[in-house]
Amino acid sequence: MERIVSKERIRRDIETIASFGRDGGGGRTSFSYGEEDGEVRKYLYDRMNQLGMTVSVDGVGNVRARLSGRDNSLPSVLSGSHVDSVAGGGDYDGVVGVVAALEVAQCIVDRKIDIARPYEVVIFSEEEGSNFGVTCAGSKAMTGYLKVQDLKDLKDQDGLSMYDRCRAAGFEPDSISNETLSPGDIHGMVELHVEQSVLLESESVQIGAVRSIAGLCQCRISFKGTANHAGSTPMRLRQDALVGAAGFISGVRNIVAEDPSPSVVGTVGSIRCEPNVSNVIPGEAIVTLDVRDVCQEAIERVVCACRLLMDQIAADFRLEVSFEVLGRQSPVNMSSGITRIISESAEKLGLSCKTMDSGAVHDSVLLNSVADTGLIFVPSSEGKSHCPEEFTDMDDIAAGTEVLLSTVVSLCNN
Repeated sequence: MERIVSKERIRRDIETIASFGRDGGGGRTSFSYGEEDGEVRKYLYDRMNQLGMTVSVDGVGNVRARLSGRDNSLPSVLSGSHVDSVAGGGDYDGVVGVVAALEVAQCIVDRKIDIARPYEVVIFSEEEGSNFGVTCAGSKAMTGYLKVQDLKDLKDQDGLSMYDRCRAAGFEPDSISNETLSPGDIHGMVELHVEQSVLLESESVQIGAVRSIAGLCQCRISFKGTANHAGSTPMRLRQDALVGAAGFISGVRNIVAEDPSPSVVGTVGSIRCEPNVSNVIPGEAIVTLDVRDVCQEAIERVVCACRLLMDQIAADFRLEVSFEVLGRQSPVNMSSGITRIISESAEKLGLSCKTMDSGAVHDSVLLNSVADTGLIFVPSSEGKSHCPEEFTDMDDIAAGTEVLLSTVVSLCNN
């Protein structure tokens, strides 16, 4: 099959977007609703307008740029991802999916490719959760999981709500109740993303056709003891909250390792200690727990075992303990039909392809509630992501974009 996409155009778009938010450590920091985010949006709006796309932006800043099809009364096919980053992140996470979706639009226009349905490039706001601690907030608002009151309740580290941040950025968050997608509003959604793991690279496979996305349970555990003098308090009389947290952290790894599910993972990624000074016994230690798997039963088993461990540690060290679920997401099966089209497109292009699962959550998970969705992975060098060393070879990105183009055209004409 003839190769159509422009690798140099893809490279230019990725490098330009990455230049907005470049930080001193060589990474990229661009949070939704910030100055860098505004610069990225301006660049992309200009590109979309040049292609004659109709650009609309909803109340939380989600972008939909539309190309007409032969019958604009038909529900459209969407493709895209996000352009916000974590602090000190890489250049490819999310951005590759947006640039690839834009390249598909460019190819449809330049090659005058016939599509029956409209095609839309979508850019989701606040996917990373860097502002408010909630991942995929934009796609959650688009699909009705977040309401206006939820936007008012979500606060950043400065105490500003997502509602207020949206208004300050020029959006109208009160409108989201009238902008929510329902089943039938769109025909399908396909997202291209860097894998953020090592499977494709380790097996020298060019394309991943994702069949399911892991669910997750994110929790916060607080151990409370007694802050006291580090020199004058005997070890046997201490109620050291950090010692309790340390036992919990090491225990999580053992619980996950012993679970029968081979794909379940557990992470303690954040710890806060109070008063956090060298000569005071910690009075409180707060940790997070993140458990993920494509099997919901495994998630529940691990979380339950972690709660039992937490209670045992509290009893052993005479601590108070509290447990709070911050968020849940059930495992999601992608559309088998779209996954098959992805695999067939890769085969026609002479590209190696593997059907696989995703341990990371993406915006396509939320769109799955209203339409058939598909997810394409391209390899990540050494699996690194959310760091300056994040890298995907441009040949792999171009190959993934060719598969995306073929898949989108097939869906638009179905």
